[in-house]
Amino acid sequence: MDRRFEAAMGDLFWVPHDVVVVDRSDVLYTFGRRPVEAHHQVLRVRASADAVPALVAEVDRVHGTKPSRWQLADPSWQPSFARHLDAHGWRSRRDYRLRVTGVGRRIPVSRDVDAVVVHDRATFDAFLTVARAAFPPGPTLSEDDLVQQLADCTAPGARIRRVVAFHRATGAPVSAGAVTVCPEPGVGLLWGGGTVPEARGRGAYRAVLATRLAVAQAAGCTHVGLYANPETSEPIVAALGFDAFGLLRVWDRAGEG
Repeated sequence: MDRRFEAAMGDLFWVPHDVVVVDRSDVLYTFGRRPVEAHHQVLRVRASADAVPALVAEVDRVHGTKPSRWQLADPSWQPSFARHLDAHGWRSRRDYRLRVTGVGRRIPVSRDVDAVVVHDRATFDAFLTVARAAFPPGPTLSEDDLVQQLADCTAPGARIRRVVAFHRATGAPVSAGAVTVCPEPGVGLLWGGGTVPEARGRGAYRAVLATRLAVAQAAGCTHVGLYANPETSEPIVAALGFDAFGLLRVWDRAGEG
């Protein structure tokens, strides 16, 4: 299961045209001209311990002063990485636990909310409203980026689907989350799940989760999962019966722009 989700994380269909993807037998990483951390990531390594120092030095040189991140799941991780990443200025941010469930799992849903797949500008704006309240300051998008992201998640056959839940009585958006469908490993990556502070603990997140499972199942996935934060999302999905697998170790370097 760890390898399936590592493969899903390395499915880079979404990267902009100005991002270069280096995909070799020993490594998968990206780089670009803009100072965006998501454009400068290392996502898979299959190198011997002796090759690690040269590989880290290569990424150091290519990423340069741009914000940079290593995201290494268990199949990629070697203990020596910690020493070499630290020497080049990357710092361990957090370890995340892979939590997985089958798409057929029944999730109890609150009757007080309605969850819908984002399908137009209004529901996309509602998704962003939740994201900003749940994870302040939240995303800041130019109009061009907003239009592109809306198109990416509403086009026929879209691989990224966003879900937003509205309080049935007030119509206010209260929870949101997304799923990226990865057909080859047959899994859906859950991300961006959050609920506005005043609605937490009332079942809104479960409604968004249940809808994302249905979306992934309709797209032919057998499982969904996320690399869960042990302080926030992991207790929630563990209580819902998601199985635990390996770790994702994230190391960041701020860069200079």
